[in-house]
Amino acid sequence: MGIDSAAPSVARQTVREALAELGVTGNLTGDILLVVSELVSNAVEHGDGYDGLEIDHEDDQLTIRVYDRSPEPPEPRTPKPMTPRSRGLRLVDAIAPSWGSEKCETGKYVWVRFTLLSDNS
Repeated sequence: MGIDSAAPSVARQTVREALAELGVTGNLTGDILLVVSELVSNAVEHGDGYDGLEIDHEDDQLTIRVYDRSPEPPEPRTPKPMTPRSRGLRLVDAIAPSWGSEKCETGKYVWVRFTLLSDNS
C-alpha cells in the first residue's frame, strides 16, 4: 500500500483524534470523518496527489482544509446509476453545511466547515 492509498485512513485518524480533543461525539463525528475521507480520496485520485490537511477551530466553527497538487477546482460528477464511484463530492455537498476550494502555491485546498453544537448530535 503506497502512501497515497493510505492517505484517507491516516487523515481520518488525525481528524478523529482532533475531534476527540474537542469533545465532538455522535453523528457529527461520523459525518465529518466521511467528508474528510471523500475529500482526501478525491485529492489522491483527481488532485494530482494529496498534500495534507489543516484543522482550525474557532468558536463553534470547525474548518478542515485538504490540500492537493492540482490548481483545478473540484467538480461534482453525475454518476451512472450502477456505477459504484464518482459520488464523493455529491456526498460532501449533501453532508457538509458549507464547502469550497481555493488555489494556493502548491495547487489548491478544498475546505469544509461544520458548526459544532453543544450536544454534538
